[in-house]
Parts: sequence; structure tokens; C-alpha cells
Amino acid sequence: MHAPAACIIILTMKRMILSILLSAPLLAAGQDLVRQPYLQRLTPSSVTIAFKSDVPAVGAVEYGITDSLGSTVVEASASILHGIELSGLQQNSIYFYRVTLDGTPATDIVSFRTARDASVPIFSFNAVGDLGCGDAPPPTFACAAVAQKWTESASDFGIFLGDNVYDTGADNDYDPKLFSNYWQFWRTRCIYPAIGNHDTYTDNGLPFDNNFFNFSNNGESSERYYSFRYGNALFIALDPVSTAYGPSDPQTLWLIGQLQNSADLWNFAYFHYPPYSCCAGHGSDLAVREAWSPVFEQYGVDMAFTAHDHGYERTFPVRDYFPSSRGVVYYISGGGGYWNYEWNTDCPWTAHGERTYEFLRVEVLGARLRTCGMKPDGTVFDCASYLKSDMPFDLYRGTDPSSLVLCQAGTILDCSVTDGVPPENVVFFYRMDGPIVLGIDKNEDGTNTLISHRQFE
Repeated sequence: MHAPAACIIILTMKRMILSILLSAPLLAAGQDLVRQPYLQRLTPSSVTIAFKSDVPAVGAVEYGITDSLGSTVVEASASILHGIELSGLQQNSIYFYRVTLDGTPATDIVSFRTARDASVPIFSFNAVGDLGCGDAPPPTFACAAVAQKWTESASDFGIFLGDNVYDTGADNDYDPKLFSNYWQFWRTRCIYPAIGNHDTYTDNGLPFDNNFFNFSNNGESSERYYSFRYGNALFIALDPVSTAYGPSDPQTLWLIGQLQNSADLWNFAYFHYPPYSCCAGHGSDLAVREAWSPVFEQYGVDMAFTAHDHGYERTFPVRDYFPSSRGVVYYISGGGGYWNYEWNTDCPWTAHGERTYEFLRVEVLGARLRTCGMKPDGTVFDCASYLKSDMPFDLYRGTDPSSLVLCQAGTILDCSVTDGVPPENVVFFYRMDGPIVLGIDKNEDGTNTLISHRQFE
């Protein structure tokens, strides 16, 4: 006797559900995102949010300081590849956003943080190259595994060191081989890419230009070399692959100008071909070394991040051209997942070299900086710490402060962590303005004990 009432209730519920479905905004048939949003050109006051739809549509970004959003930027016309700039933002602030297509939400609401300026010199970033091979199977390839560990990191942003898409940088490979692995990181944190040789094998790199929205703050208005600032650091992306870099070429003259005008505490360069490499694969690119290493030493580049050789290397501070300079530390982080190379370790500049899949994580805390290699299985290796300060750094023998080993103002100390127990028990300080290596035992009571020293060139 209760069946009719039950039918009425069910019928009413179906009508309510149908009413909700009909009232909800729906994407047009065939209209969807084929590439999730990815952050580009992040600064303290602006960001470009890029995405790709399967058919032409008018894209928009709704954003605000809460998940209620409140502001919208709409494209002027329909397109498939979209890049929408949000400006007038506050530095080091969290903003929420979502993407719409023809006025209909196409993503959920996520958040990002604007870049820090020099007033907040605390940040971290990842670096890797030779990474764009999608889900190519292990153990020969590890692109997906490296990307997963990269995404799990707490870093504020990333830099790509070239060879972003294998094998030829074809446009139709960007989604399955690159964005499919990094989209979760990229929709909330910016990645600033440099170009590699494999990125130029299709139409001389036109897909690289089309798929990335890079800065073009150089005299040639090129997006293949550019600079940006984050915190107290200047980052310079260079192109030794497809842009001339001789001493009188625009790129090198621009590089010199960037460094001459830099008031930043840290100066970083990144690009694909390594000037110093002990790898058995490609090895050192001597043309790049002759062109840029003198510039780096003379004008104060602290570190250069490169790839091309598939593995990892960190050098001692190199001062081959200006012996009185602070020196430049060169990193190779080419272990992004595309089959790796055999590695030698007997080059005079090599502090650590290893055949491995990895990416590099860098943490900046004012005048202190720390780097660590990160493997896909979570192994942390070859951690190194640096200090760049106007204050003297005092080391002493045992617990006697009267027996000082004084590192003068303005020097950089490279503290390369060995595999002691605990991990930071023993460190080695490489003075970048002098030839002394000091082995320091970090005691539990906070004192430092000098345990070894030697001369090196």
C-alpha cells in the first residue's frame, strides 16, 4: 500500500536531479582542455596562465585572493592554445584561479603564489634537463619517475635545462612526453624552460616557441634567452643551441649587460651545453666554455646549471680565466629520465659525478644556499651548502676560539656534505676565493672541529 508514495518520492528525486543537471553550465560538445593550465612568466606582480583546448574557444581565467575568485580576464578571440596574463598582483601572495572556456568552468579551483622580491630572499627551486620522454618504460627510461618526485617536492618553482621533448621536439609530442608528467606541479608553480638541441629538430624549434610563453627581455625580442628575478637572485636563461653566442653577438653582449647591472646577491645562469663535464658521453663543450666562462668569472655568476650529458655532476669553484675571481660552480642535471650515460670522476674540476637519474633541488635562505641531488626513489645525494655574506665566517680548531681560520668578508663557502652519520656530521668548506680546503667536524654541542686540510688548485 506504500508503493505509490515511494514512486512519487523517486519521481520527485529524478526531477530534482534532472533540474540540477539542466541548470549546471556544460562545456559545448567536443569542447574540453587537452592540456591542463601551466604557469608561465611568474613575477612578483604578474603571471601568465596557459592552457590548450581541443577546439577553438574563448578562454578566460577567474581569479582572486580567496576561492570566491571575483576577477576575470577574458581573451579577445577564440583560440586553441591560450595564454592569459594576470597583472597587478601582490608579491609573495596566494591567489586562487580556474579556467573557463566560452564562459563555462573547465577546471577546478587551484592556487598559486606570486614570486618573492628581494625583501623576501627565501625560496627554493628545482632544475633538470633531458626530461621529455613521457612514460617510456624503465629501467632504460625514468622520465615519469623523475617528474613524480619533482612534483612531490616543496620547491617554489622550476627551471628546465633543455631537451624538454624527445626525440625531435615535435609539436604533437609536447603533451604525451612533457605536460603529461609535469602538469600537477605546473598548474600551481611556474617552470622557466631553456632550449636544448633536441628541441630544435622540428622546424628549427618552432614548437618550443609556440608551446612556452617565455620572457623576451633582450634586444632581439627572442624567447630563447631571457632573464627573471626571484627573491635576491637573478636567473639568466641562455641559448647556445640556436642563437649565436660569440663575443660580439647580441646574446653575449646582453648577458654581460645583465650581470653588470645586477644588484642581486646571487647570479645564476642556466642553459643546455655544459662548459665543464667529466661525462663519457658528450663531455665539455669547449666553444661554450671559451665564450661564456670568462664572462661568468669576470662578472660574478655564482652557479651555472646545465644538462646535455645524461647524469649528474658538480664542480669545485672554477676560476680558469680570472684566478682572483670567486669562481663559478657548474652543475649538470641531465638525469631527467632519458637513458643515462657513463660518467668519469677524474677530471680536475669534478667534486662529484654520477651516472644516475635525478633532479637538482636548490634552497636559498638569504646569503645561504644549499643544493641536493634527488633520485626518483627518494635518495638524497651530494648535498652542498654555500655562504655568501659580507660578514667574516670564523672557523676554529676544536673549541678554542683563539685559534681561528678566518674566511674574509665577501667569500663564498661551499660546504659539501659527506655521508657521515648523521648526514651533516662532517662537512668540507671550499673557499671560493682561495685554495684551502677545510674538513670540519660538526659536534653535537654546536662546536666545529678542524679535522683535515689540504691545498688544491
